[in-house]
Amino acid sequence: MTTIPPNQKPPRLTFRQRQHLKLGRQFQRVYNLRASAATDVLIIYAAPNSLAFSRLGLSVGRKHGNSVRRNRIKRLLRESFRLSPQSIPPGFDFVFVPRRFADTTLADLLILVPRLAADAARRAARKPPPV
Repeated sequence: MTTIPPNQKPPRLTFRQRQHLKLGRQFQRVYNLRASAATDVLIIYAAPNSLAFSRLGLSVGRKHGNSVRRNRIKRLLRESFRLSPQSIPPGFDFVFVPRRFADTTLADLLILVPRLAADAARRAARKPPPV
C-alpha cells in the first residue's frame, strides 16, 4: 500500500457531471462506431472523444428488474468506473450495457471494467470514425 506524504492531499476520485453521457446523440455516436468488448456479465461500447478524460453512459433495460434493482446496477457500474480512473483509457466515451448481472459484486467489476474498457478502446482507436 502506498502512503501519501503529509503535505500532499490524496487524489479525489469523484464522478463529475461532465463525465456523464446524457444525450441520445452521444449514445448513438458510440453505438454507431460498433467497437465493443463483452463478457457474459457486461458489454462495453467505446468511441474516441476529443477530451482529455473519459465519459460514461449507462443503458440498463427493464429485463434487469424493477427500478430499485436497475438503479443498484447503475450505482455499481458508476462506482467501478469512478474507482478505476488510472486503469481506464482517457479520451473515450463508454456505454456500459449489463447482460446477466445477478450475482456480480463491486469487486468483480473492479477487475472486469478496466480490462473490457481497454479492449473496447483499443478496437475503437483502430476503426475510422463513422461518416
